[in-house]
Amino acid sequence: MRSLPPNAILVVVGEGRGRPLVEEEVAALGLDGRVRLSGRVANSDLPAYYAACDIFALPDLRDFPWLAVLEAQACGRPVVTLDTQAARLTVDAGRTGLLARDLAEFRAFLGALARDRRRSREMGERGPQYVRTFHSLAVRIEQIEQMLAGETAEAGQ
Repeated sequence: MRSLPPNAILVVVGEGRGRPLVEEEVAALGLDGRVRLSGRVANSDLPAYYAACDIFALPDLRDFPWLAVLEAQACGRPVVTLDTQAARLTVDAGRTGLLARDLAEFRAFLGALARDRRRSREMGERGPQYVRTFHSLAVRIEQIEQMLAGETAEAGQ
């Protein structure tokens, strides 16, 4: 939270075994008014959370293709996450989001983007088109049909 503007509020969506630890840390740091733990949220309620946020931040070191990263971009929100193979496949780095090498860079990117409203807005605006162009269901269906037909990207060029 130190890297964020003083009026920033962090909303953590989801539930896990680490929640008591997070609650203790929030209390110990005196961040009760700045950190909100929403707990588990129904999928049907997620669009409201994306709409309410300014930046979608996912500081996860695991290399998973998180659907939430695509959902946030589809909802017009810039993404800050760690630079993993999955992130490189789902974020247009520098255009729809920022990919950090480590947690220190993640914090720096998040703070910088939170302070640069114009850049944050522009990145978010690029997200929906990026998702439609490269990650939509129609794109995936076409790729699967090409694969089943024995075509590859190289063969089509």
